[in-house]
Amino acid sequence: QTYNSIISACGKEKAWEAASLVARKASNSTISSNNIDSSESDEQTSSYFSNLDTFHKNGRGNDAWWEIAEYSCCQRTIIVGIQPHRNPKRNGMSLVFYRDDLEGNRVKVGRLLLKNDRIPSKEF
Repeated sequence: QTYNSIISACGKEKAWEAASLVARKASNSTISSNNIDSSESDEQTSSYFSNLDTFHKNGRGNDAWWEIAEYSCCQRTIIVGIQPHRNPKRNGMSLVFYRDDLEGNRVKVGRLLLKNDRIPSKEF
């Protein structure tokens, strides 16, 4: 859908070269997302989650995230985490940002989607 919107906007501006470039990117993205071997992906996903074991896990299920860093400036502290999607090899992950409220509870203040749109390599 996003690619189609961009191609349409390029067409309206008569930016045919840009529209062609986006169309090729859309085609490559579709091909790469369909070429993932599920057995290989399962093994790599398992390895990926094993690598996360070194970090502190917060939450459960779809709300699970791993704390990877803490950024402090003046009186503010932001906790940075990584939150994998259901299938991180195919869909990507999010960087999540939390802060502690006055009661010591973690409050989500933002997230940044990191989409995986490349054919996965043999190594994760």
